[in-house]
Amino acid sequence: MKNKIAIFTLSLLGLYQPAQAITLIGWDIPTSATIPAVTGSTALTGMSVATGVTAGNFTMGTGLVSSTTTSAWRPSGYGTLLTEAAANTAGDYFAFQFGASSGYSVTVNGIGSGSWSTSSSGPAKMSMIYSTSSDFATYTTVATATATAGTNFNFASSFTTALANAPITIAEGATYFFRLVGFGATSTTGTGTGGLVGNLTAPDFSILGTTTSLALLNWTGGAGEWANGVAANWQNAAGTSTAWAAGKDGTIGNGGTLAVDAGGVTAGVVTVSGATAATFTGGAVSAGSLAMTAGSTLNLNNANSAVSGAIDLTDATLSGGNLAVGSAAVTVSTGTKTISTSLSGATATLTKSGAGELILSGDNTYGGQTAVAAGTLTTGKANILSDTATLKLDNLATLKLGGNETVGALNAAFGSTNNLQSFTLTAGGNNLSFSNGALTTGSGRIIKNGTGEMYLNQKSNNYTGGFTLNEGEVKF
Repeated sequence: MKNKIAIFTLSLLGLYQPAQAITLIGWDIPTSATIPAVTGSTALTGMSVATGVTAGNFTMGTGLVSSTTTSAWRPSGYGTLLTEAAANTAGDYFAFQFGASSGYSVTVNGIGSGSWSTSSSGPAKMSMIYSTSSDFATYTTVATATATAGTNFNFASSFTTALANAPITIAEGATYFFRLVGFGATSTTGTGTGGLVGNLTAPDFSILGTTTSLALLNWTGGAGEWANGVAANWQNAAGTSTAWAAGKDGTIGNGGTLAVDAGGVTAGVVTVSGATAATFTGGAVSAGSLAMTAGSTLNLNNANSAVSGAIDLTDATLSGGNLAVGSAAVTVSTGTKTISTSLSGATATLTKSGAGELILSGDNTYGGQTAVAAGTLTTGKANILSDTATLKLDNLATLKLGGNETVGALNAAFGSTNNLQSFTLTAGGNNLSFSNGALTTGSGRIIKNGTGEMYLNQKSNNYTGGFTLNEGEVKF
């Protein structure tokens, strides 16, 4: 009998989410295109690393035999070991580590994304453990999930709840070591498989939590100057007026107008919160990351600011200026929010989550993938998205065009919607093959360019503008 394969997606959408959590670190899990060897030799380097977090690798234990599918890193070699301790000693695990950099402490309180794929004779139990030493002479178990092998093995809610109830705090300069230990396989020959799916929106596996600057400053509100050596309007955690210095973290919770020094300022983590709008005037802000919480508003005016890492916006409004980013994660829970700031970054990506609508209306030039995990992404005018990167629509996600648009490829899940309105969507210019299962509506049209194949998996399309095949091949 062939092994039955079950794949589940580990996502916090619709599950418990730790308050104010950000992505601390993640990993792009490989598939058959890049088969990793045993521990360390082809360790995966962390990505989407938050400011205050030291990057760490993701590896496979020596007890496992590397193998993959087209969608997952799913090794074999799991023994019929009935205890977590025995499986850990035998090397039947995936391992990863990260820590807190100088000037920061890090708190781990959730799992961000990831998927596990297991065969019917694979490990029936999976534990997450951690230790302060790499040899795991002593360790702590976060949680253990149990399921019938070959069925959905969903550890998202239990592991996230466990971490939220008992967060892991990593002190300044320390590194913690983690393992995902598989045990209880039924195959006596070691053919049972289990591992992580690697064809999700990167990072495929990520850890959530918070970082705390040991020198965090808070803006007290109102109008004032944001410059090195200026203490007005800035206070430390004790409420003492403290001068701003390059690289510090800043929380703007009471709004106001911040006159940025003409030569610019540099910061670590910048957080904008509260219902009072914040406005930057003058020079540019260069930050390690930017977070905006629900109901907050930030106007960059005409400055060319930059965030080297991630921007994380939750039910927030960002307007004005130009912002170079490493990546952008935008959640709109309900209603409509707008980003009119022009986003740039040669490899920058944007991911839209939440059931609400996000309108992009800036003169964007960012070059990475745009992914819609839920809700609606609306382009406010023509040429908003990258011409060369992939546009990805997940199940129940919607793209709504507000002008003619060109993307490198269109990977749209069955159950998604592509509302052309009266505009033209051109796809395929990156010459990659892609699958379009979206229900396409409106009076606009689709143009297929590039040498790749386009797989059309939706028979209920009702758009009326027609289809043009300029290059490549279309399959139904």
